[in-house]
Amino acid sequence: MQFISMREFSASPRETQKKLAASGELIITNNGTPTMLVIDIVDKDFLKLIDYLRRQEAMDILHRIQTASVRSAADGISMEEIDDEIAAYRAERGDGR
Repeated sequence: MQFISMREFSASPRETQKKLAASGELIITNNGTPTMLVIDIVDKDFLKLIDYLRRQEAMDILHRIQTASVRSAADGISMEEIDDEIAAYRAERGDGR
């Protein structure tokens, strides 16, 4: 994994492309803070890669939600309490579904 600055990334695109081809991925920094991940997708199925990244992001979100649930003790709520919460929300919304 190689880090390059945003300035270097925009000022030397040809050199950046060579570095990307050599390392497979680059981390672009802005004022020393990582802001972008650039991945070499030559010889890769682009749509599968995008699908994988989106699924991984969804899994990370789900993990954070589950962790927050355990921390707040919401994971111990009974099914009856869940049904009551849903009914209260629907009543508040006024649609009665």
